[in-house]
Amino acid sequence: MKATLIISEEYQNNKPSVFAYVEEFGYLGCMIYPRHHNYPTDMDYWKKQSSSDTHRGFKIVDVEYSMEDLKRAGVLGDVIGKLKMLLKPNPPYSAPPKYKVKRGKRYKEFIEFMMKSSLEYNEIYSYNRDYDKAIYKATNELRELLLKPINEQTI
Repeated sequence: MKATLIISEEYQNNKPSVFAYVEEFGYLGCMIYPRHHNYPTDMDYWKKQSSSDTHRGFKIVDVEYSMEDLKRAGVLGDVIGKLKMLLKPNPPYSAPPKYKVKRGKRYKEFIEFMMKSSLEYNEIYSYNRDYDKAIYKATNELRELLLKPINEQTI
């Protein structure tokens, strides 16, 4: 099935955002740019847009995907979305109490606050760790799946 693969042009050390547009399915892959640009259906739109604060553009490639690959991409997108919904958010920031010297009541309050905050963040991190790993794994699989037509051409 014909599709348009869109890859953001990022700094050399950053992973570019990879997404594809298939008329029958819509957008698949990383949704950061499509969501930010209100899911345009005209692919010429991406030729005129910049993908970062340094005015880098998008690489646009016409590709062909099998129906199995498209179904798998849809499933991976759903899995990533559902896993993200299971993540616990970090607690809102609150400033620690101020102190002038490292002794006394104010310093003790500061230490208690920092210990409590650290414990909260560690609990959330521990809870989210397995979900984050699964999201990372599914995201990489989706990325490789979308880049497969390009990688096959270069072999």
